[in-house]
Amino acid sequence: MQALLNRCWTLLFGYDVFVSYRRNDCATYVDALVNELQHRGLICFVDREETVGGVKLTPALTKALRRSRTLIAVLTPGVLKSDWVKQEVSTFLRKPNRLVPINVGGFLTSELIQDTPFAPLRDISWIDERPDAVSSGQPNPSIITEITKSHRWLRVRTYARTLMSVILFALLIGGWSVGQFFMEEQRQAEVAYQDISDSLGRLTTLMRFIDTVSTDYKPPEIVPGEGQLDLANTRLPGPLVGFDPISPPGDTRPVARIITEGTAGIVSELDRIWRQDLVLIDSELPELVKALVEDTFMNALQEAEDKLMRYQHIEDSSRQPFYLIGNPGVTDKAAFSDFETKAAKLSTKLLSLNSKP
Repeated sequence: MQALLNRCWTLLFGYDVFVSYRRNDCATYVDALVNELQHRGLICFVDREETVGGVKLTPALTKALRRSRTLIAVLTPGVLKSDWVKQEVSTFLRKPNRLVPINVGGFLTSELIQDTPFAPLRDISWIDERPDAVSSGQPNPSIITEITKSHRWLRVRTYARTLMSVILFALLIGGWSVGQFFMEEQRQAEVAYQDISDSLGRLTTLMRFIDTVSTDYKPPEIVPGEGQLDLANTRLPGPLVGFDPISPPGDTRPVARIITEGTAGIVSELDRIWRQDLVLIDSELPELVKALVEDTFMNALQEAEDKLMRYQHIEDSSRQPFYLIGNPGVTDKAAFSDFETKAAKLSTKLLSLNSKP
């Protein structure tokens, strides 16, 4: 019942707190911070920061920012490299009374922040945090207390929750509106299932493409060893059919580029899906999608063309093949095996969710 109340509150009134941070610096710390704040009754939106620089905030993040009362910015040195954190802080600088900077290790007193969006935060009351607390993932209890104190809307939200309980009770009596709400949740779930299924389908097509191209050279398998696909000498051996959209008929790109661009498109699709609110559908689903997005083998395939180009500058590169999986090559068999396990888990979960009534 509490989860349903929180969901309804978020839909109607947004979030109490938006947490902005750089994942590589303090993901464990932020998880602990959010858990404590939620335990004290605050509804938090956690920004899963994109690692690619120079990209505008997604529509979902922009909407979450607009619908959040307070921004907590965890200011580690690494945020200077994060375009997303800069944009999030810049958005809330228009309403500084609703911005709570956590100053890690004296970040705000550093000369490095001159001429950056973080410089104006020096004029705002901030909370100091020790670097060792961030690295250990254990927020100082006084910080939790300060944030809770500064959140002036907590009592209003408590009253609103009571009102929401009354409204939900009335809707349950009526029945129809609540039914519509759950129908919409089901519709969103079906859209998410279909999106993930489509992406996994394209991933399967990519792996079949690699297998098929390898078959012309000897064994139809992606393993280290003699006779497997040699990226250094391979272009498409002839007209291939049935690999849309990975490699449409008439494709003249080198195999390494097809693999790189095909994988990048699939990872982008899965990344977009992961950033949706999939936890409302199933608590395990977001982590399974995220695991595939961040998988070592998937990342290696996206770098296949760059690795091949670097390899071709080596003096003896013309005397030995460059394997997709092997040495020299793009990745290894252990990474491929781990990738297969993660993809199978996601497929199994999807099948189980689709089979639910």
